[in-house]
Amino acid sequence: MDSLVVPVIADLMKTYPKLKPELICDDQHLDLIAHDIDIAIRIGSSHDSNIKQKRIGEFRDVLCGVSEKTYNINELPYIANVWQAEKIIHQFHHTSGTSFIYTKHANCIANSFHSCLSLIRSGAGIGIIPDFYLTEMEHNLVNLMPEYTLPLNTVYTLTPFASHVPSIVKLCIHNLEQCLAIKLSK
Repeated sequence: MDSLVVPVIADLMKTYPKLKPELICDDQHLDLIAHDIDIAIRIGSSHDSNIKQKRIGEFRDVLCGVSEKTYNINELPYIANVWQAEKIIHQFHHTSGTSFIYTKHANCIANSFHSCLSLIRSGAGIGIIPDFYLTEMEHNLVNLMPEYTLPLNTVYTLTPFASHVPSIVKLCIHNLEQCLAIKLSK
């Protein structure tokens, strides 16, 4: 989500020069209170009832690979993020209403989105990336299943503030929501 978060933080720093953010880019779930985190971005809702969450948008993942390796997806190595675990299951839906389930054991598991993306871009295998990243990439990455879609992923902001949310946190959430809306409209 760095292509969403970093520009928003940069704009806030320019507007508010005394703002001193600490940006943590990590695919792991962190305890907001224990790590003194004011705001987090999460894909999917949080089950923690102590956390206030707000839905700010949604996107779809796309099964991608390099353009030179677009043959049978069942024969290609799969690059997985650690949250996907080793057994990969994706349910693809066709525009005609039909669907199929793709299952595969991961050939490589990485602990960050950018590691997965780098492996996919280098031709090591295929994997999922958010649709808005695909539109930002150079043309060597392609959607391997253009007639099919994966389920929507909902994006939330999380904050530990129950009632009195600091103004800068409210502003950041508002700007993140606007930035995501712009990225997804492209």
